[in-house]
Amino acid sequence: MTLRKQLSDLLHRFQSNKTRVAKKASDTVVMITLLMLPALLAGAALAAEANAEKFQAGVPLVAKGRAQAIVVLPAAPSRVAKYAAEELVYHVAKATGLKLVVVTEGQETSEPEARVYLGPTKAAAQAGIHTAKLAPDAFTLRTAGSSLFIVGCDGDGQPLDPDTLAGTLFGTYELLEKVLGVRWLWPGELGEHVPATQEITVPATDTTVAPRLIIRRLRTMLAGRPGVAVEDTYTPQAIAKARADEKKWLRRQRMGHSRSMRWGHAFTDWWDRYGKEHPDWFSLLEDGTRGAQNGSRGGLVAMCVSNPDLHAQIVEEWLKACAANPNNKPSINACENDVFGRCQCDRCKAWDPPRLDADGYSARFRQYGIVSDRYARFWRTLQQLAAQHDPAAIDTGQSVFRLLGKLHDEQS
Repeated sequence: MTLRKQLSDLLHRFQSNKTRVAKKASDTVVMITLLMLPALLAGAALAAEANAEKFQAGVPLVAKGRAQAIVVLPAAPSRVAKYAAEELVYHVAKATGLKLVVVTEGQETSEPEARVYLGPTKAAAQAGIHTAKLAPDAFTLRTAGSSLFIVGCDGDGQPLDPDTLAGTLFGTYELLEKVLGVRWLWPGELGEHVPATQEITVPATDTTVAPRLIIRRLRTMLAGRPGVAVEDTYTPQAIAKARADEKKWLRRQRMGHSRSMRWGHAFTDWWDRYGKEHPDWFSLLEDGTRGAQNGSRGGLVAMCVSNPDLHAQIVEEWLKACAANPNNKPSINACENDVFGRCQCDRCKAWDPPRLDADGYSARFRQYGIVSDRYARFWRTLQQLAAQHDPAAIDTGQSVFRLLGKLHDEQS
């Protein structure tokens, strides 16, 4: 039996009891109210049923040469949600020539009827979508009647900053790719592929997506170009535009950091900070001294990575950083400086197993021994110590092998 038939039967049963006429005026009011209640309930339910049938095919954004939806932001939207609205409006306009209107929740007009709710609106909460249940940078895409919800786990920072969580923005990009067929082939407007269309309807959907990688990053092609060199063909204005276009393009590819991660040259200032009091934390060189290699700068120093006191100090500094940012705890940065890891102490050397493949490396790299096992153990040790405080602790390490240098040594 359909909902319409059930409500019709219910109304008929109530109307059949009209002969029960109350003698008191107050009873009459109550009776009238009771008689009207099923009609009101039936009307609301039938309207909801009609609305569901009307939008069974999905939520229309554009149809018949008109915008069929408005974009609704929370009363106090984040910068991420605002930018997501800008990106949605821009691409819909580029595809159809029509601009969607953006309003804050509570200022919606009756027409057009469809809604696109961006971010943590009250309507999203009533639909059972709560950002507190979403992983960092994750989002939920859901249609319900005439409403489309794009709700993500967002941060408070600049929307194009990779350190700002941007789930709502990523959900908007998912919609643009899956429904409109948008592609961003390279930075700049010339790389935007936005198929022209006269109608856009978001089909029924209910999905939650979270990034598979904590860190999603591509290194910029514009590093080290702060201005115009004599031999450069770029103007400062062109460089500035290229950087802005690149930043936007990387975000559209979902680049970002779902967790605070630190890496790169972790110990450049450690010799200045700890060299006098704790020289044993640093590499023992071939001449029996500890300190910088090939010069006096602290950035040229490597660590005695088997030293337990060094491990304890690294974890202690990490704990302080976690206490300063408990909602987004950083990783432990254990990346060595850009020098050879060549500590000659017996404890470090004991961490190096025999390498039968040592002859496969150039003399430049094997002169101090192959120390990859040593550093893998160093990083594992730090993670195990940190996990005693936080099982989700992560540490980062890096190993740089200059292949061109290796080839050059073999050819010379």
